[in-house]
Amino acid sequence: MRLRGWFGSVLLLALAAVPRQASGQDAVPGLSLDSLLNTPVSAAAKYAQTISEAAGAVTIVTSEDIELFGYRTLTQVLGSVRGFYTDYDRNYTSIGVRGFGRPADYNTRLLLLIDGHVNYDGIWGSAPTGQDAGIDLQSVERIEIVRGPGSALYGTGAMFGVVNIVMKQGGSIHGLQVSAEGKTFGGRGAAAQFGHVFTNGLEVALSGFADEADGHDLFFPEFNSPSTHDGIAHALDWERRHGVLGKANYRGFTLEGRYSSRSKGIPTASFGQVFNDPAANTVDRWAFLELKYRRQLTPMTSLMVRGYYDGYWYTGDYPSPGLFVTDGSVNHSVGGEAALGWDLGSRNRLTLGTEFRRNLTARYSSPRDGGPSADLGVPFSILSGYIQDEFQITPWASVLAGLRHDDYSTTGSATTPRGALVIDASRSTTLKLVYGTAFRAPSLYEASNASGDFLLDGPLGPEKMRSLEFIWQQRLGPSLLGTASLYRYDVDGLIELALDPTDSILDYVNAGSARASGFEFGLDARPSRTLRAYASYSYQRARDNLTHQPLSNSPDHLLKAGASVALTPALRPSLEFAYESNRRTLVGTITNPFLLTNAHLEFTPHFGGPSGLVHAMNELDLSVRVDNLFGVHYANPSGAEHTEASIPQDGRTVSLRVGYRF
Repeated sequence: MRLRGWFGSVLLLALAAVPRQASGQDAVPGLSLDSLLNTPVSAAAKYAQTISEAAGAVTIVTSEDIELFGYRTLTQVLGSVRGFYTDYDRNYTSIGVRGFGRPADYNTRLLLLIDGHVNYDGIWGSAPTGQDAGIDLQSVERIEIVRGPGSALYGTGAMFGVVNIVMKQGGSIHGLQVSAEGKTFGGRGAAAQFGHVFTNGLEVALSGFADEADGHDLFFPEFNSPSTHDGIAHALDWERRHGVLGKANYRGFTLEGRYSSRSKGIPTASFGQVFNDPAANTVDRWAFLELKYRRQLTPMTSLMVRGYYDGYWYTGDYPSPGLFVTDGSVNHSVGGEAALGWDLGSRNRLTLGTEFRRNLTARYSSPRDGGPSADLGVPFSILSGYIQDEFQITPWASVLAGLRHDDYSTTGSATTPRGALVIDASRSTTLKLVYGTAFRAPSLYEASNASGDFLLDGPLGPEKMRSLEFIWQQRLGPSLLGTASLYRYDVDGLIELALDPTDSILDYVNAGSARASGFEFGLDARPSRTLRAYASYSYQRARDNLTHQPLSNSPDHLLKAGASVALTPALRPSLEFAYESNRRTLVGTITNPFLLTNAHLEFTPHFGGPSGLVHAMNELDLSVRVDNLFGVHYANPSGAEHTEASIPQDGRTVSLRVGYRF
């Protein structure tokens, strides 16, 4: 295949062009393979493990990776990870994993954590993974990505993976950093981070950002007539965001809080809106506050307790023919968790935990200002308990078994087990066999809407999943890591938004069952501090069990590669490539396959010192990122709420960022 040959040639050229020995004056030091393999991962077991020890296929995206490739958003990060793909409907971004990316999903099957704190709303059960995530990546220490079901530890929503965003501590930021950015289509913004460790041991980290974009005019052929502005949505792709996050650590206590707000225009006329109406928009606001305490009780036991508050507010304006439709939701939740880690012996670690979550307010209203014609306001509770045991059978083999039970006051209960066998076949080879189950309880909105009268008496049931995966992690040398996965998933009771042919009303239904099987292979190369390269290929076959047809919004092939090279101590370019095969839309049409190229250039000025030696001016940093370098035209499948079968994506976009450290 010509594409594969060209793709591999580019990567090999990048590898060959870089010196093998690290320079002592690297502009942006990369993370060595040894350091990466020893980086702690907590999302897989709720305690620190290495990639090899974790019961799953794990990817870590470090702060060095974020800086080297110039990632600006969580979507860009996840889009570079093997087996992941994105879907953007010009308002919200959804993430597909291993062939499952249901249209209008809003990330209800991928669990998002911030420093271990679950981020999803209590109305739709969705997680923010696009611009609504409200995270400045300059404040991120690493992103842990664990594929496969995680319900045995986290409960609902952790079906296809867990993504944990670990924020930087005050000592990592060490001072004040500010940055300003300009972007194509009228984008502009600023961000700041501050971190400090006081002499009494108190460590604080603060970050904040604000940005906005005017967007650009978009053409939709489905509305190409004089009565609908010739299919051109004018000045409707705008966006405004701001957010803050703070964290303080002191003697085992951690206090962390976050608030973000995002407003977005809607250019697609979704949900039957009037096309090109400037009033169409949504607003999403997220907040949480958490106090956590960790203590080593004895050399063999540790305790973690936490209490938290979560808040989510949403409003939407959907101007419809002869009617101005509005809706809104408010969700206030409180909860707590306690977990005991107990080393029963040198080879046996037991984890016991319990969690309680109370949704104080879970209200959806349409219209949001007016009578309660469609007002869902049902407080509900979730009581959970989990147990996990990791036992070292021999010095080279360990087994893990876990079980969690969740009891919902609204939709019943669920019990989810998991198990794994991890074998260190040699010092460079790790084999894993992982079995897992997961579930997703219907959200309040889904269960209520399915009943037709916004009462919790609908027939909608939970989604359930079983998976089996074999993972082979192989160190191919001192600087090259290979990872291969062979997996199979079975999903029953898929919840989807569908059009009822009897009354032409959108409704949530259990659409049946599906099966996915696939293979993934990835390479991570770090031959020196001047080079970081990766490549991956994913084959994913997701099919409906009844029709045997491919699932919609599910590409069979994903091919990705990237390399970052320090040409000089001051100049570091990066290139990334992503190929994706076609996807099936809800109406049976097929999107075109595409190959995207993203480029990044980082420049750190250097100046001569009085002795003639070169000294790095680390305080100043210039970064230019170009997405879709060659302006490829491509589209993502849309949800049932859209008239369009697919939604066009952005062409070439350029962003320039200037940063300074005080």
